[in-house]
Amino acid sequence: MSPILDKSLIQFLVLLLISVQAACQHVDKQERFPDLDQEIEALLEEFHAAGLAVGVVEKGGLSFVKGYGYRNVEQAQAVDENTLFGLGSVSKAFTAGVLGILGDAGKLTMEDRPQQHIPDLRFFNKQMDADIKIKHLLSHSSGMEVMTSESSCILFLSEDRNAMIPRMKYLAPAAGVGEDFRYNNLMYTLAGIIGERITGKPWEENVRALLLQPLRMDDTRVGYVAASQSPNFAYGYSVLATNPQRVPPETIMTRAPAGDIYSSISDMSKWLTVWLNGGQQGKQQILSKQYLSKATGPQQYMTTEAVPSPGTPSYGYGWMISDFHGYKRVEHSGAISGYSANVVLFPDEGIGTVVLSNQSNSSLPNVVTRLLIDRLLKLDRAPDDQRTIRYSQIHPLEPADIKTELSAEDAPSYKLEALAAKYTHPGFGTIEVSYQQGTLLATLPFTTFRLVHESGNTFSSTFTEEVPQLMGPWVTFTFQGTTSAGADSVLVNLGEEPVPFNRE
Repeated sequence: MSPILDKSLIQFLVLLLISVQAACQHVDKQERFPDLDQEIEALLEEFHAAGLAVGVVEKGGLSFVKGYGYRNVEQAQAVDENTLFGLGSVSKAFTAGVLGILGDAGKLTMEDRPQQHIPDLRFFNKQMDADIKIKHLLSHSSGMEVMTSESSCILFLSEDRNAMIPRMKYLAPAAGVGEDFRYNNLMYTLAGIIGERITGKPWEENVRALLLQPLRMDDTRVGYVAASQSPNFAYGYSVLATNPQRVPPETIMTRAPAGDIYSSISDMSKWLTVWLNGGQQGKQQILSKQYLSKATGPQQYMTTEAVPSPGTPSYGYGWMISDFHGYKRVEHSGAISGYSANVVLFPDEGIGTVVLSNQSNSSLPNVVTRLLIDRLLKLDRAPDDQRTIRYSQIHPLEPADIKTELSAEDAPSYKLEALAAKYTHPGFGTIEVSYQQGTLLATLPFTTFRLVHESGNTFSSTFTEEVPQLMGPWVTFTFQGTTSAGADSVLVNLGEEPVPFNRE
């Protein structure tokens, strides 16, 4: 046989081997995930969703990846494994990871008080100043009241996340430090600021330099503006009637460290692999094993029981931990305007899943995750274990200039024009109430509400413009007291107790 024939035969055999391997892999996937495509396509229709991307990580890499639906519905651009989606609160593990790396470098400990790194920070009282540690910020156990801090971040947003620092001493806690679990995005903002004060660089740069670059997560972007410049970007959608409708993105600076990272299935597979591989990528130790143990261990139990029972769900550092049919499950979901995500690790089995969608406040990623996990772990679902269908609906706007009609049975104590003024609270900011051609309006940094009279001096609210899919128009305003000009304050339902804003 001639040398030329030898070379041709070798090339043929190599190609044949590659084809056989690919075919075997295809068959294996089809056998392992029977009818998965049909189920996901049906779910997309049931959720009226735009798009979805799915990935399974095993043995150090992606064993299954696929995109469904569209990243851009209007132009029918399909989702693939490199499409960027908003991660929402899945970002928290990155923010905590930055502090973990700084801790391993001797720049901080989780027992440090936040004020050791943010000297101008003060909490509501001296007891909180003394008791709150960095670990409490990361495990949602600071005792901070959720609704007040969230309202301050969202409704009174700022281009500078440091604007939240002087507000902290005016936001009352709802529990003692370490007493119970209270999910709190603002505490992750403080965690991001701690990293900034240590490195002298913005949180965004810390995430890139300490995590994304070492992990070669080259397509992952921090912040909507950077993400939207990607040629493979998924626009965010909600649902109008039964169709996907594009929605505005969040302006999330005041809580960016809690949820402002955008990534793809391909890049997220690298993130999951590090957590499943003891913090290593290849021979490089990205996150220490000591940090991984704490981050995926029970730092705060998610229960009000004095003595948690075995298997009680808990929170670590940017991860929730629970028992799932006898398996240790480490997971986190995320949701920001236009996007929902779910990431799950089974560390002992070396399995991870990531599901990303461009649909607001949707349970679709969780439902699809469960389809994958049932197959991966060979679980039979109990008859009463039903999926939850949840997604945001867009409600059409009414005209912004509808005149304010008063209840004839219970009219306000004031003339509407007398309520026009600025009202301020140091833990939040300023509300400007105006009376324009018969319409009472309340303007906050987030948006302008049209006020609707309910009874007496209480008004509900409606939106006057399209806003990010963060909240409904649930804000109420109750004017009280008297000055020579009108009300001297307004109570707004921004916490467990209404918050008083005083007239300037």
